[in-house]
Amino acid sequence: MRFKPFGALKTFGCGWRYRRLLAAYLDDELAADTQRRVKLHLEDCTRCRAEFENMSFASQLAKKFSIEVSVPRELPQSLRNRINRKPSTNSQKQPGKRLIFVPTAALLLICFGLVAWWFYTQQRDSSWQVARLEGEPRIGSNGIENIGSLSVGQWLETDASSRARIDVADIGYLEIAANSRIGLLETGSKEHRLSLERGRIHARIWAPPRLFFVEIPYATAVDYGCEYTLEVNDSGKSLLSVTEGWVSLEFNGRQSLVPEGAFCETKPGAGPGTPYFAGASEGFRTALSRFDFESGGASSVALIISEARFEDALSLWHLLTRVEAGEREQIYERLAVLSAPPDAATREGILGLDERMLDAWREKIIVRSKNLPTAAGSLITTAKMKLRRSGHTATLLPDDRVLIAGGMIREGEFLSEAEVYDPSNGIFESTGAMSVKRVGHTATLLPNGKVLVAGGWTENRAADSAEIYDALTGRFITTGRMKKPRLSHRATLLPNGKVLITGGQSSESTKLASAEIYDPSNGEFSETGKMASPRKDHTATLLNNGKVLIVGGGVGRYPSETVYASAELYDPKSNTFSLTGDMKVVRFKHAAALLPDGKVLIIGGADAKVWRGRYSSAEVYDPARGTFNETKSMGAARFKNREAVIPLANGKVLVAGGGGWLEIYDPQTETFGTVSESSSVSGFYSAATLLRDGRVLLTGGIDGFSSENATDGAWLYNP
Repeated sequence: MRFKPFGALKTFGCGWRYRRLLAAYLDDELAADTQRRVKLHLEDCTRCRAEFENMSFASQLAKKFSIEVSVPRELPQSLRNRINRKPSTNSQKQPGKRLIFVPTAALLLICFGLVAWWFYTQQRDSSWQVARLEGEPRIGSNGIENIGSLSVGQWLETDASSRARIDVADIGYLEIAANSRIGLLETGSKEHRLSLERGRIHARIWAPPRLFFVEIPYATAVDYGCEYTLEVNDSGKSLLSVTEGWVSLEFNGRQSLVPEGAFCETKPGAGPGTPYFAGASEGFRTALSRFDFESGGASSVALIISEARFEDALSLWHLLTRVEAGEREQIYERLAVLSAPPDAATREGILGLDERMLDAWREKIIVRSKNLPTAAGSLITTAKMKLRRSGHTATLLPDDRVLIAGGMIREGEFLSEAEVYDPSNGIFESTGAMSVKRVGHTATLLPNGKVLVAGGWTENRAADSAEIYDALTGRFITTGRMKKPRLSHRATLLPNGKVLITGGQSSESTKLASAEIYDPSNGEFSETGKMASPRKDHTATLLNNGKVLIVGGGVGRYPSETVYASAELYDPKSNTFSLTGDMKVVRFKHAAALLPDGKVLIIGGADAKVWRGRYSSAEVYDPARGTFNETKSMGAARFKNREAVIPLANGKVLVAGGGGWLEIYDPQTETFGTVSESSSVSGFYSAATLLRDGRVLLTGGIDGFSSENATDGAWLYNP
């Protein structure tokens, strides 16, 4: 049974999204719209285009000749499949063995072409930089003077007086301690995999979950965006210590989820044991070890139960799936005393190992283990949406219904469909569709009660189109076009009823500092002042004085990107932007909310366009002084939740999505409190809408580490 700590969404970068499609694109096996999308991307991305040209060259060489050859296992699987593919008499291509008959000289040519292609791509994409930190580390038989390169199939070794550092592609780094041996097994857009045969590594990884793996003798360490130390001795025993995030240790169907501050051992033949925290008593740790590795049985379980404290609740949770049925009841009873199960989990369901109930209980244990303040309010589910969605918009209409528009079901499957939620009966109903598919667009309620939808990504490009939704007719009609195509821009309703559009990007390489104004009276966009810096994924908040606060965001692509701490103000009277104070840290894909006193709460985000540096920190902008000041931090690090942070009618702020449970910010105490049993709404790119009765509708998002699909779930928060 595999459990998923939190929800996640892989980023929009081309690495995993397009490179995995190149083989199918080469063979014309993609759907027509996907084929067009990849073609347009290749015109814009030099890295993917170069890789595709090399694949095409090698494949063409293979097709020219006809002799039976054995395809080397070291070649990429996509190319091996292509060479081994049989011709088919129908339109559906099936993989299989292929006979190739060529003259001997031609065979040499094809081998040369394949080997040249393989070594070229290995040199470019399948080697990592290694830096000597101390002594004389070696790659194979070659010493490293200062900088070296570790390729797939090679081993790095340190002796008693040497240390090294490995840059893990563009997702993190490893520090290799003395007396260690580590090999590179695989590196690519879908996974990076190492083998630690002996010694110690310290890893700092900022990748999406389940992209980085370390093989050890009796387990695989799976990264969930974290920092950890992993040590393996000569007998194959290992010890994992996690200092940030989560690591999953997996072996033969057994899984141990190890959170920040916890340890976990593995031993030969047994795989990973039960995680425990540093403060666990010696008796508790000894009993766990006997149970995990020495067939301790009932006597060990009895000692574990008697020694367990509140801080040991997560260890007991792991044991629920590992003990016999009779002992499971004992574990349940003790765990229920230490941390009561959530309302949605029944005794029968837990003892029957219902996965959803176990997940919900684990989330509650995690929240309590952090000793976070609690907040008032409750969360219940409501009817499901008609479609799965993330990256959609959710806009309150004058008739109290909520318009849900666009988004995506999964990467590459975008939506034009819309639906409306009626809080009077708790039901979603379909309404008219938009003229084009959109994700990353904006939706703004106009003074006339209609909704302006603008820009976004529409299948293969950023859109300059806009349309108006009329709740009376249930239809979208097109309106004027923006001056620039825009994705990840912001739209802000101004006091005069017009809409300010700021920043975004018009292509992968073009980020925008420009701004424009939409005038509902004539349905036209016009240019206005220009921001001091081009920005995408920033925030734009209307202040009580009528100005608009533009905060953070960034430009570029990792590793040459720039993320901003700067902020600026738009003045609609002069149509100009001017700089104001800087934030304490740079922020990208963060969220903002206006407070009752006119200040602005800024929460979360990240310091780069990858998974590293996600923030739990928050700060408050004071318009009177033009400065940002730190406030208390959230209980969870969050980003990609801009649409899920919203001021409440009681003056507090609801923080949802972005990888954590619901939290409430109280500006009076300047603290965040957690809402009980709310981990189900942790999705990225979800949306929150304040209803007129004070409740909040929460919709969609990406719902799991191992899932690329959005959820159709919807919830109601009642303060």
